[in-house]
Amino acid sequence: MDNSNNVNDFLEMLDIQMKQGIEDTKKDFGVTIVEESIVDISNKNKADVLATLHNNARFIRGIMLSLTKEEKNKIMTTEEAQAILDSGVEEFDILKGKYMSISLEDEQKVDIREYNRYNGENAAETAIATCPNKEMQEDVQIGDE
Repeated sequence: MDNSNNVNDFLEMLDIQMKQGIEDTKKDFGVTIVEESIVDISNKNKADVLATLHNNARFIRGIMLSLTKEEKNKIMTTEEAQAILDSGVEEFDILKGKYMSISLEDEQKVDIREYNRYNGENAAETAIATCPNKEMQEDVQIGDE
C-alpha cells in the first residue's frame, strides 16, 4: 500500500482548510488576509491604520497607575499619526505606553501576529477593518468641495 498518496491527500485537505479559514477571516473582518497574520493595507491610509491600531491597543502592564484619566482616554488622531510617520518612524514596539509590535514600512501589508499576541485574538483585523478605504476617503473629499 502506498502511503504517499494518503499523505498527499491529507496535506491537500489541510491546505484547503487553511485557505478556507483565510476566506472566512476576510468575510468576518472586512480585511484582506494576504497570508497567515499578514493583512493587506494597500487600500488604507497608513496614518489611519496607525491611529486605529494605537487606539485599540492595550496599555503596558503597570503603566495605568501612572496615567491621569485624560491620558488613559486620549485617542490618537490621524493627524498625530501622520506626524509620527512623517518623522520617519515606521516600526513600533511600544507607542505612547501601548503594545504595538508592528511595522508600517511596507505600503502594501502589515504583519499583525505580535500585535494580536499582546492585544488579543483578531484585534488587529477588527481595528484595521474600521479604517476607511482610500477610495471612500477620496469620495468624501470630492463631495465636500
